[in-house]
Amino acid sequence: MADERRTEFPLPDAWTRDALVRTGFEGFVPLIGLSGRDLPLGRGIYVVLRSDPLPAPLFLDESLLRAYAIGDLERRWIDGAEVLYIGKAERGLRDRLGGFKPNRANHSGGRSIWQLAEAATLQVCWVETPWDYSEDVEGDHVDAFVGVHGRRPFANVAPPARGTVQSRSSTPKPVRGRGRRGQGRELVFVDLDAMHHS
Repeated sequence: MADERRTEFPLPDAWTRDALVRTGFEGFVPLIGLSGRDLPLGRGIYVVLRSDPLPAPLFLDESLLRAYAIGDLERRWIDGAEVLYIGKAERGLRDRLGGFKPNRANHSGGRSIWQLAEAATLQVCWVETPWDYSEDVEGDHVDAFVGVHGRRPFANVAPPARGTVQSRSSTPKPVRGRGRRGQGRELVFVDLDAMHHS
Protein backbone atom coordinates (compact mmCIF):
# COMPACT_ATOMS: atom_id res chain seq x y z
CA MET A 1 0.00 0.00 0.00
CA ALA A 2 1.28 3.43 -0.83
CA ASP A 3 2.47 5.68 1.98
CA GLU A 4 1.12 8.72 0.18
CA ARG A 5 -2.02 9.10 -1.88
CA ARG A 6 -1.76 10.25 -5.46
CA THR A 7 -4.91 12.41 -5.33
CA GLU A 8 -7.41 13.92 -2.91
CA PHE A 9 -10.28 12.18 -4.70
CA PRO A 10 -12.74 10.77 -2.11
CA LEU A 11 -12.40 7.10 -1.22
CA PRO A 12 -15.27 4.90 -0.04
CA ASP A 13 -15.37 4.08 3.67
CA ALA A 14 -16.13 0.43 2.81
CA TRP A 15 -16.05 -1.73 -0.33
CA THR A 16 -19.81 -2.12 -0.74
CA ARG A 17 -22.40 -0.79 -3.14
CA ASP A 18 -23.81 1.55 -0.48
CA ALA A 19 -20.38 3.03 0.29
CA LEU A 20 -19.68 3.55 -3.43
CA VAL A 21 -23.03 5.37 -3.80
CA ARG A 22 -22.11 7.64 -0.88
CA THR A 23 -18.80 8.44 -2.58
CA GLY A 24 -20.51 9.53 -5.82
CA PHE A 25 -20.44 6.42 -7.99
CA GLU A 26 -23.31 6.11 -10.46
CA GLY A 27 -24.73 3.45 -12.75
CA PHE A 28 -24.97 0.12 -10.93
CA VAL A 29 -26.22 -1.45 -14.13
CA PRO A 30 -25.62 -4.90 -15.63
CA LEU A 31 -22.14 -5.19 -17.13
CA ILE A 32 -23.33 -7.38 -19.98
CA GLY A 33 -25.42 -5.50 -22.51
CA LEU A 34 -24.12 -2.13 -21.39
CA SER A 35 -24.93 0.54 -23.95
CA GLY A 36 -22.28 3.15 -24.62
CA ARG A 37 -25.02 5.76 -25.06
CA ASP A 38 -25.78 5.52 -21.34
CA LEU A 39 -22.20 6.23 -20.27
CA PRO A 40 -20.50 9.58 -19.63
CA LEU A 41 -17.91 10.78 -22.14
CA GLY A 42 -15.49 12.02 -19.46
CA ARG A 43 -12.62 10.11 -17.97
CA GLY A 44 -13.05 8.31 -14.69
CA ILE A 45 -12.84 5.03 -12.86
CA TYR A 46 -15.26 2.14 -12.72
CA VAL A 47 -15.93 -0.79 -10.43
CA VAL A 48 -17.32 -4.23 -11.30
CA LEU A 49 -19.35 -5.74 -8.46
CA ARG A 50 -21.12 -8.95 -7.58
CA SER A 51 -24.84 -8.58 -6.97
CA ASP A 52 -24.57 -11.07 -4.08
CA PRO A 53 -21.14 -11.45 -2.46
CA LEU A 54 -21.97 -14.46 -0.30
CA PRO A 55 -22.14 -17.54 -2.53
CA ALA A 56 -18.88 -19.20 -3.49
CA PRO A 57 -17.96 -18.56 -7.12
CA LEU A 58 -18.14 -21.13 -9.89
CA PHE A 59 -15.21 -20.74 -12.28
CA LEU A 60 -15.44 -21.77 -15.93
CA ASP A 61 -12.59 -23.79 -17.48
CA GLU A 62 -12.96 -22.04 -20.81
CA SER A 63 -13.25 -18.49 -22.01
CA LEU A 64 -13.56 -16.74 -25.35
CA LEU A 65 -10.27 -15.13 -24.32
CA ARG A 66 -7.16 -16.92 -23.08
CA ALA A 67 -8.34 -18.62 -19.89
CA TYR A 68 -6.59 -18.51 -16.52
CA ALA A 69 -5.98 -21.78 -14.70
CA ILE A 70 -8.77 -22.50 -12.19
CA GLY A 71 -6.17 -22.72 -9.40
CA ASP A 72 -4.99 -19.19 -10.21
CA LEU A 73 -8.58 -17.86 -10.05
CA GLU A 74 -9.18 -19.66 -6.75
CA ARG A 75 -5.99 -18.17 -5.22
CA ARG A 76 -7.03 -14.63 -6.21
CA TRP A 77 -10.63 -14.96 -5.01
CA ILE A 78 -11.59 -12.93 -1.90
CA ASP A 79 -14.51 -14.50 -0.02
CA GLY A 80 -17.32 -12.06 0.75
CA ALA A 81 -15.97 -9.22 -1.40
CA GLU A 82 -18.51 -7.32 -3.51
CA VAL A 83 -15.85 -5.53 -5.57
CA LEU A 84 -14.20 -7.67 -8.24
CA TYR A 85 -12.39 -5.09 -10.33
CA ILE A 86 -11.39 -1.43 -10.21
CA GLY A 87 -10.52 0.04 -13.59
CA LYS A 88 -9.56 3.34 -15.16
CA ALA A 89 -10.94 5.08 -18.22
CA GLU A 90 -8.38 7.73 -19.11
CA ARG A 91 -9.86 8.26 -22.60
CA GLY A 92 -13.42 8.29 -21.32
CA LEU A 93 -15.89 5.97 -19.61
CA ARG A 94 -17.99 5.53 -22.74
CA ASP A 95 -14.97 4.43 -24.75
CA ARG A 96 -13.62 2.07 -22.08
CA LEU A 97 -16.79 0.46 -20.77
CA GLY A 98 -18.47 0.31 -24.17
CA GLY A 99 -15.78 -2.18 -25.17
CA PHE A 100 -16.02 -4.37 -22.05
CA LYS A 101 -17.36 -7.54 -23.67
CA PRO A 102 -16.73 -11.28 -23.17
CA ASN A 103 -15.02 -11.63 -26.57
CA ARG A 104 -12.67 -8.63 -26.33
CA ALA A 105 -9.15 -8.80 -25.00
CA ASN A 106 -8.86 -5.05 -24.40
CA HIS A 107 -9.44 -5.32 -20.64
CA SER A 108 -6.95 -7.32 -18.60
CA GLY A 109 -9.54 -7.71 -15.82
CA GLY A 110 -12.07 -9.07 -18.29
CA ARG A 111 -10.20 -12.32 -18.64
CA SER A 112 -10.94 -13.20 -15.00
CA ILE A 113 -14.47 -11.78 -15.02
CA TRP A 114 -15.61 -13.77 -18.05
CA GLN A 115 -14.49 -17.00 -16.33
CA LEU A 116 -17.11 -16.47 -13.62
CA ALA A 117 -20.30 -18.44 -14.21
CA GLU A 118 -22.17 -15.46 -12.72
CA ALA A 119 -20.75 -12.94 -15.23
CA ALA A 120 -24.26 -12.19 -16.54
CA THR A 121 -25.30 -10.94 -13.07
CA LEU A 122 -22.36 -8.60 -12.46
CA GLN A 123 -22.90 -4.87 -12.22
CA VAL A 124 -20.74 -1.89 -13.07
CA CYS A 125 -20.67 1.59 -11.57
CA TRP A 126 -18.50 4.60 -12.32
CA VAL A 127 -17.46 8.06 -11.23
CA GLU A 128 -15.97 10.76 -13.41
CA THR A 129 -12.56 12.18 -12.47
CA PRO A 130 -12.38 15.43 -14.46
CA TRP A 131 -9.70 17.10 -12.31
CA ASP A 132 -7.52 14.07 -11.57
CA TYR A 133 -5.77 11.53 -13.77
CA SER A 134 -7.96 8.43 -13.65
CA GLU A 135 -4.85 6.26 -13.42
CA ASP A 136 -3.94 7.99 -10.14
CA VAL A 137 -7.51 7.75 -8.77
CA GLU A 138 -7.61 4.07 -9.71
CA GLY A 139 -4.30 3.53 -7.91
CA ASP A 140 -5.61 5.21 -4.75
CA HIS A 141 -8.74 3.05 -4.83
CA VAL A 142 -6.80 -0.19 -5.39
CA ASP A 143 -4.39 0.75 -2.57
CA ALA A 144 -7.34 1.44 -0.23
CA PHE A 145 -8.93 -1.91 -1.18
CA VAL A 146 -5.62 -3.65 -0.42
CA GLY A 147 -5.56 -1.87 2.96
CA VAL A 148 -8.86 -3.58 3.85
CA HIS A 149 -8.53 -6.98 2.11
CA GLY A 150 -4.76 -7.48 2.05
CA ARG A 151 -4.63 -7.85 -1.74
CA ARG A 152 -5.93 -6.37 -4.98
CA PRO A 153 -9.47 -7.07 -6.18
CA PHE A 154 -9.94 -10.47 -7.83
CA ALA A 155 -9.69 -9.27 -11.45
CA ASN A 156 -6.98 -6.62 -10.86
CA VAL A 157 -4.22 -9.02 -11.81
CA ALA A 158 -1.47 -6.48 -12.45
CA PRO A 159 -0.69 -3.73 -9.94
CA PRO A 160 -1.79 -0.24 -11.01
CA ALA A 161 0.87 1.98 -12.52
CA ARG A 162 2.64 4.05 -9.94
CA GLY A 163 2.18 7.66 -11.03
CA THR A 164 3.56 10.63 -9.24
CA VAL A 165 1.57 12.13 -6.43
CA GLN A 166 0.30 15.43 -7.76
CA SER A 167 -0.65 18.49 -5.81
CA ARG A 168 -3.86 20.33 -6.60
CA SER A 169 -1.77 23.11 -8.16
CA SER A 170 -0.59 20.72 -10.88
CA THR A 171 -3.99 19.24 -11.64
CA PRO A 172 -4.66 19.09 -15.37
CA LYS A 173 -6.99 21.78 -16.69
CA PRO A 174 -9.53 21.02 -19.43
CA VAL A 175 -9.08 22.92 -22.66
CA ARG A 176 -10.70 22.48 -26.04
CA GLY A 177 -8.40 21.01 -28.66
CA ARG A 178 -8.45 19.42 -32.04
CA GLY A 179 -8.88 15.65 -32.00
CA ARG A 180 -7.18 13.19 -34.31
CA ARG A 181 -8.04 13.50 -37.96
CA GLY A 182 -11.65 12.58 -38.62
CA GLN A 183 -12.69 12.61 -34.96
CA GLY A 184 -13.63 16.25 -34.63
CA ARG A 185 -13.17 18.19 -31.41
CA GLU A 186 -12.42 16.50 -28.15
CA LEU A 187 -11.55 17.56 -24.62
CA VAL A 188 -7.80 17.66 -24.09
CA PHE A 189 -6.13 18.07 -20.69
CA VAL A 190 -3.03 20.21 -20.46
CA ASP A 191 -0.89 20.79 -17.37
CA LEU A 192 -0.78 24.60 -17.54
CA ASP A 193 1.56 24.88 -14.55
CA ALA A 194 4.19 22.76 -16.33
CA MET A 195 3.89 24.94 -19.43
CA HIS A 196 4.55 28.10 -17.39
CA HIS A 197 7.63 26.60 -15.71
CA SER A 198 9.35 25.40 -18.89
